[in-house]
Amino acid sequence: MTQKVSTEVQTESTRIANGIKKPGQSREQTKLIAAGIEKGIAEYKISLIDTY
Repeated sequence: MTQKVSTEVQTESTRIANGIKKPGQSREQTKLIAAGIEKGIAEYKISLIDTY
């Protein structure tokens, strides 16, 4: 199931990923972490909708 995420979620996930970035971590690794954060936010929002 692919869903579009808002630009706000993309911006926030990138900000979080950069905030937890380790020394020597590549840009690609940071992008993967941001993608995982986006997925987690999307799943959380879906679970909120399913709850109500």
